[in-house]
Amino acid sequence: MIDCVFIGYNDMPFAIVEKTMGAKGKDSIDYKNLNINFINYKGLPLTASEVFNTFYYENRDMNDGIGPMNFDNIFSPAIAYLGTYLDRRKLSFEFINFFQDEKERLISLLEENQIATIGIITTFYVSAFPIIDIIGFIRRHNTDAKIVVGAPYVASQFRSLDEESQQKLLKTIGADFYVNSAQGEATLVRIIDSIKNNIPVSDINNIAYRLGDKYVKTPVLEEDNKLEENTVNWKLFKDSLGSFTAARTAISCPFSCMFCGLPKQAGKYQTISVEAIEREFNTIEETGKIKYINIVDDTFNIPLDRFKDILRMMIRNKYSFKWTSNLRCQFVDEETIQLMKEAACEGVFLGIESGNQQILQNMSKFASIDKYRTGLSLLNKYGIISFASIIVGFPGETYDTFMDTVNFIEECQPTFYNAKIWYYDINTPITGQKEKYDIKGSGLQWSHSTMDSETAINLVHEMLFKIQNSIFGPQYNFEFVAIFNLLHRGIALDNIKKFIMSFNQGVKQKLINPGIPEISSEIVESMRKALA
Repeated sequence: MIDCVFIGYNDMPFAIVEKTMGAKGKDSIDYKNLNINFINYKGLPLTASEVFNTFYYENRDMNDGIGPMNFDNIFSPAIAYLGTYLDRRKLSFEFINFFQDEKERLISLLEENQIATIGIITTFYVSAFPIIDIIGFIRRHNTDAKIVVGAPYVASQFRSLDEESQQKLLKTIGADFYVNSAQGEATLVRIIDSIKNNIPVSDINNIAYRLGDKYVKTPVLEEDNKLEENTVNWKLFKDSLGSFTAARTAISCPFSCMFCGLPKQAGKYQTISVEAIEREFNTIEETGKIKYINIVDDTFNIPLDRFKDILRMMIRNKYSFKWTSNLRCQFVDEETIQLMKEAACEGVFLGIESGNQQILQNMSKFASIDKYRTGLSLLNKYGIISFASIIVGFPGETYDTFMDTVNFIEECQPTFYNAKIWYYDINTPITGQKEKYDIKGSGLQWSHSTMDSETAINLVHEMLFKIQNSIFGPQYNFEFVAIFNLLHRGIALDNIKKFIMSFNQGVKQKLINPGIPEISSEIVESMRKALA
């Protein structure tokens, strides 16, 4: 008996995603939001990662030890954490890191083994389609195992939808159990125990379970699983690791930005000790496989003294892997950046959000433009790659505040940047000021007293053309970590820049001439040359 089979990311073929979005209309906000993240080549819409795989492997063997660039290049931190959690409780598990690439192995697991539960991880999902796709596949090969769909997707839907809409969604997805918890690992253990020992599930908190033609929800009781006591044992995954993985040293976030629901969703901010981090990093080092780690803490450098202690620990251990992380660059000094460089930091993801001080204040960012300038200047000085994330259209945004952001990026020159339209999640703190800003709508369809989403998405497109001193990083299935995936394949940073800039030229060509079905041969050749 396998107690749980975890299924990681389902990266559905982009052509299906593009067709689905296109059905809403090529002038819809959803399609325009997607449109700057792909080009058309040989009759297919291709993301930057798909273009890379097309050209890079033209004259190379795909069995090069790394394989095509995709989500499966990064070992799932959720699988690593949950697998370790079950192992410490004497429960068995198997896993599929990347659904699309490991279907044959999944069929073997489903048809050849007794399985108590199948846990579908939903960390990166914003729609139900990938989950429905996985469940349909499972049911074709195994009708006995109980399917558990976990947070955060489920928790966010429970917060956003009314009861009737919740029931409709749960029935459409078709799982046996849904976990409604910021954490959920202890709830999963109770579900497994109930299935194995035929115990009624009605006594389990934090779930919705199928009963007849509806789903019954049990009381929500916040779990308190100490990250300090549940660090990942990477030795369990040694045979499955590639060169890249992700790790975390904290849960939730100590800040409460007006556009972000993470603190409410993930619960109280908690960190683990430097000693516990050292033990986990030592097990990563002992696998002898990992070249690169993305540390996924929302705010790795807070508190600053702890961050410096972590950096000194990494320097002392002389780890062979390099790393990236999220960084609040308004909370760094030169000593911090020096330590980061010495500790083998390659790059940082910066939640800059805006280059206008009033918009930052509206967002409750607790940041100043001057401190942003200082932080970016230090990162550039020490050669640490920066990726600035920008939100366009937050309440209070005008064309003038937008241009302040454009000018800030041009002046401070982060290595890469990405701009995205503000997504209005009604469960974020800004809803408390809905009347103040006259906010209407939700998601990508909104308006407020100074802008609407149609204007905002057009400004995102405009930014692609205006900014010259920083490189727009494609978002869909590429973004931040893809840059380091390419670096660790031996591709020089200058060539990566040339590849992405050529890809962006293809996007611009499509936006200027939407009736032309293919990018030009000159752009194709420039991308090929960058990857030669």
